[in-house]
Amino acid sequence: MNGSRRFRLLLALGLIVVTLAGYGLYWMIWVQGTVWTDDAYVDARIVSVSSRLPGRIRDVVAVEGDRVKQGQVLARLGPKKLEALVKSKEAEVAESEAVLADLVRGPSAEEIAVGESQVRVKQVALEKKQLDHNRAEMLFKAKALSQAEFDRVRNEMAMARAELQVARNDLAFLKSGSRREAIARARATVERAKAQLEDAMVDMVDYEMKAPVDGIVARRTVDPGEVVDAGQGLFQLVENGRSWVVANLEEQDISELRAGQPVDVTLDAYPGLLFRGKVGPLYGATLSRFSLLSTSSASGNFIKVTQRVPVRIDWAEPYNLPLVPGLNATVRIHLNGDEEVPPASE
Repeated sequence: MNGSRRFRLLLALGLIVVTLAGYGLYWMIWVQGTVWTDDAYVDARIVSVSSRLPGRIRDVVAVEGDRVKQGQVLARLGPKKLEALVKSKEAEVAESEAVLADLVRGPSAEEIAVGESQVRVKQVALEKKQLDHNRAEMLFKAKALSQAEFDRVRNEMAMARAELQVARNDLAFLKSGSRREAIARARATVERAKAQLEDAMVDMVDYEMKAPVDGIVARRTVDPGEVVDAGQGLFQLVENGRSWVVANLEEQDISELRAGQPVDVTLDAYPGLLFRGKVGPLYGATLSRFSLLSTSSASGNFIKVTQRVPVRIDWAEPYNLPLVPGLNATVRIHLNGDEEVPPASE
């Protein structure tokens, strides 16, 4: 009886020793020199595609889940208004260039001849008004003409004299050629018209919204017929092959972190599959610094809270699995590991 009790006691002690030894071995191999957290998730570069121009959407080519290539058309605006604008700007350029050419060429012989003819016509008109004025003055002095009628004749003579002076000035301007200031203004008008035409041509290109990168359409917020504003986001693309893991580590766990340390990653979406990664850069601030509500208190009350620092975990090799942003992850970082990261295993 005593032997049986002694055997059971030794068996129990043996089991305790084996359990402690197993836990110690587990702690030495897996716990000591590692940092673990399940506050982690898969992240990726998400690119927003917006419209550069306001207008009405004519076509929507891409939908959620489509794989697109860089430069592939996602949606189009109606181009009729843009085409009319381009034609208008082309006409403005042609008109301004014609004006500049006329100024640079200067007046033609025909234009000078027309100016001289205008001077002669005005000269004859003034002489006639002068004779009318002389006769009216004689009649007025003889009291055969009223004051009002005499004033009218005198005003007509003064107007004819002024018209002659204007014709002479126009002729002198024609003979002197174009002024430098007028040519400079005309050249500036041409350059402004060309710039406006170039801007309209750019708008003609931008009426199509294209994918800036290779990726997957994750979100679409527009349908045909909708009116959009310039800068309004229409699509969100997840770039191909650019995912990583963000691990939010407690502040006391980052003192021994170094870039390149091996990392074991498991994803809830793929149970039983172990992914290999390596430590990338630490983010520049704790999570609380990006919070909408500040953790600082001006009232004098303070509660110390353990802060978490985001750390980027890059994949050690490419994986042919949909590692979409937002997947929950668990990471274990080997602080003493500097060897080559082994491949993934199940």
